[in-house]
Amino acid sequence: MRIDRPTLALICLGLAVLGYSLNPLMIRWSEIGSIPSAFWRLALAVPMIPLIGLFVDRGWHRDQISSADYARMAFAGLFIGADMALWYIAVNTTSILNATLLVSIQPLLVGLAGFVLLGERYGRTFIGGVALACGGAVVIVLGKSSAGVASLTGDLAAVGAALFYALYFILLAGVRARVGTVVSTLWTTTWALVVMTPLLILYDEGPLIPPSAYGWWILWLQAAQSLACQMIVAWALAYVAAGFAAATGYAQPFLSALLAWILLGETLSPVSIAGGVLVIMGLVLATSSKPQRAPAPATAAAQAA
Repeated sequence: MRIDRPTLALICLGLAVLGYSLNPLMIRWSEIGSIPSAFWRLALAVPMIPLIGLFVDRGWHRDQISSADYARMAFAGLFIGADMALWYIAVNTTSILNATLLVSIQPLLVGLAGFVLLGERYGRTFIGGVALACGGAVVIVLGKSSAGVASLTGDLAAVGAALFYALYFILLAGVRARVGTVVSTLWTTTWALVVMTPLLILYDEGPLIPPSAYGWWILWLQAAQSLACQMIVAWALAYVAAGFAAATGYAQPFLSALLAWILLGETLSPVSIAGGVLVIMGLVLATSSKPQRAPAPATAAAQAA
């Protein structure tokens, strides 16, 4: 039976959501600490990117890029490096549901940045969604996992990860119209690795190298899974609506929590679940609101006319 491409795209989106949902579990399965794990995930991913470029864009290395765009990608890399460091800390110090839900508020932070920096205007739907999601985030932070794994440090790390990812997204969005996927991914990942290196010294978590082949295998899977999911989603977006693709991501926190319950024995309190429902409802409301650019101020000549 032949499967048409739109149907195959839906299947691929489901696989991507499953892959992203497994990411927190693979972080927990790592044999080394949070920062060393994040460092090796980046270090193993960097050489994979040019190899992927040979298949998706053989002329990627000939892109003409301005120094300003190189600088923007460098800062974006620093931000995604900070995001990844905080994300790994969050997963290891709070419940997986808390970590995935709190980090998922980054679309709201991007929208707020657009309001402050770009003059984008949002209606009551967006404001209501932000208020609802923020209320849910407060409930999550104040709630406790019945397994005793939730911590304020981990919850705040997840919020910090969402903030740095929003900054990364804003910077990279302004570059992607002029720079290809392979170059932007390689440049930002390399700079993320740069910011991660001093953190290995400042945030001492014991061994920097996995003691077994199993530990290396888990790290390699983390790097490969992240790149594969990015490529799958990018391909699927050619055949499904972006809004529908984004909506599938709302299932990831709860799928991660379900897998953590099955594979790690992590139980969750009704308070965390209720807060999660509020966050998802707020995200759905806020992301359904379309921003409008503020009108440009009238010139003196126009005012005189």
